[in-house]
Amino acid sequence: MTVLDDFNEEKSPEEVRQTLLIAASEANLDHSN
Repeated sequence: MTVLDDFNEEKSPEEVRQTLLIAASEANLDHSN
């Protein structure tokens, strides 16, 4: 996943999880259309 490449170690696990949830939601919306 290219999204993971944008992460750096300064992000907290919570921020990373939130970003992944948003990315997953957007991907799900893209696939359903």
